[in-house]
Amino acid sequence: MSAEPLHGDYQLYLLDNLLIASAQGSWNQAISEHFAEDFKHIGQSLSAPWAHLVLLEQWELAVPEAEQAVSELQQWCIQTGMSHVAQVFSFSPLKQYQLQRMLPAEQHYNKQVFFEVTSATQWLNRQGFSAAKLLFLESDKPSMIQRHFDKVA
Repeated sequence: MSAEPLHGDYQLYLLDNLLIASAQGSWNQAISEHFAEDFKHIGQSLSAPWAHLVLLEQWELAVPEAEQAVSELQQWCIQTGMSHVAQVFSFSPLKQYQLQRMLPAEQHYNKQVFFEVTSATQWLNRQGFSAAKLLFLESDKPSMIQRHFDKVA
């Protein structure tokens, strides 16, 4: 593991068979390695099939050295039964390009990209991940995810 200071931030939440990750800032190798380690620790109780909701609106990309830890984490996710991924972020060709570089094995699971959390959680719910219903936005009552976005914005 890298000894450099952490640059960037993340939060991880586990709801039944849904692992939620929120990433913020620009990531260096150290934060990427910590993220992968924490993700595996939290996700060790998951049983196949499971889904991953990734909130990337506040993520500002990563240095190339940070990509390997995420690529290796993708392999762990596939091996442990991840079947669906919903990524949430505004359109960004650069972000899409780096995600494709870091996540080369996307053909092994069903992935969709969304511009808003509500669409992502509705899709996950339709795919059979009922824990996503807990994240739906209700009228004038923000979900846990929306409160998080409000906090980091």
